[in-house]
Amino acid sequence: GSNPHALKSQIASLQKAFSDLIALSVKAQNAEMFERKFKSLSEEITKKQAELAELEKNQKTTDEIAERLEYIKVHIAD
Repeated sequence: GSNPHALKSQIASLQKAFSDLIALSVKAQNAEMFERKFKSLSEEITKKQAELAELEKNQKTTDEIAERLEYIKVHIAD
């Protein structure tokens, strides 16, 4: 599957592409030409961010479970 670091760098490069595109469209003075690209980039960024949020949420749950298990092991061992 995906890992958070890979997703973060994908999001960063998508956002960079998005800013580059804004700069280009300003120079070109023909925003319509860029609209579809803007839309697809922005959808891609949103999708990746949602994926990342989901991954981090799952990671948090995994960490909490591990902590709970550790706690139980320590307290049962007594």
